[in-house]
Amino acid sequence: MSETIPLLGSLCSGIGGLDLAVERVYGTRLAWTSDPDPAAADVLAARLRAPNLGDITQVDWTRVPRVHVVSCGAPCQPFSFAGKRKGTDDPRYLWPHVTEALRHLVPDLFVMEQVPGYISLGLQHTLDDLAALGYDDIRWGVVAASDTGCCHQRKRLFLTAAHPKGLRRGAAADPTLPLPTRRAPREVPGGGGRRDHRCTHRRAAAPASHPHGLRREQGLTWPPLLQRPHLVVARRRHQTAAHPTRERHRHPRPPRDTRVPAAPVPGRAPHRGHGPDWREYAEAIHRWEAVLGRPAPHPADEHRRLSPAFVEWLQAFPDGYTDLPGLSRSARLRLLGGSVNQIQGALALRLLHDLDR
Repeated sequence: MSETIPLLGSLCSGIGGLDLAVERVYGTRLAWTSDPDPAAADVLAARLRAPNLGDITQVDWTRVPRVHVVSCGAPCQPFSFAGKRKGTDDPRYLWPHVTEALRHLVPDLFVMEQVPGYISLGLQHTLDDLAALGYDDIRWGVVAASDTGCCHQRKRLFLTAAHPKGLRRGAAADPTLPLPTRRAPREVPGGGGRRDHRCTHRRAAAPASHPHGLRREQGLTWPPLLQRPHLVVARRRHQTAAHPTRERHRHPRPPRDTRVPAAPVPGRAPHRGHGPDWREYAEAIHRWEAVLGRPAPHPADEHRRLSPAFVEWLQAFPDGYTDLPGLSRSARLRLLGGSVNQIQGALALRLLHDLDR
């Protein structure tokens, strides 16, 4: 293995979805992971095969090898709209421990993923702490899985922070980490020398309560980093049709007979055809099949329950990624539900730094 390959350290690794995204974009090699969950640890050991530091609240970071990139997929329960949203008061809020790790490791690049609810409950602390640690190029935004062609929306917040004096600047080796070059701020026409920093969310001053692109109604960026007018128009037209009276607190349900595809159970004779009848979901399913280059597995198991293989496909993991001896169906679904779609994460990183590949 070449010594010039940048090293990646993973905090709150889960099953490594964010790490796979970072590897896609920056060509990193995973040096270590950290997750105390036994089921997640089994998947990490079997698939990524890197040392697991375990619980980050118990790690002595002065003894951990430094890396060029640190990724973090901290627990989302304190900020999820599906939970109680206790934020920083939730015992699962791990950002102070992540800050401690960054203080000792000082990586060139920090990459974080969270649910969009983090914007209103935890992002302010994160931006302040990263600025205090010397990270001077902090960028963030929301990307949906559907932006990659995936057949479900699943919006996620992605953040990157670059350090001007990280490991790469003082390392004996010469790692070729393809970090985005810092472009000089452009002069604003007629601005008397004023600079335009619109590509970067800097922490020189506290941000407005609703920064540019932030929707007051739901606390989500609009549009998610893409800044494509046709995408905005399409989404607004869809919202107008779904909510003609602009009542966003209620979502109309589809007719009863179209809520679930009429998918025959494996091992039993189907009622029609030879596979799942996706009905109105067929176009979205086939689109994601084309992106991944493999067909969708059956969504149900022999007991008519949601199949983990189908969720692996939704999350862009390889077939059988979580299919390990002793790992239950419920454990697999829990791990997959809390993980990151690597294609979605890679798109977010490229958009944040205007990378073409």
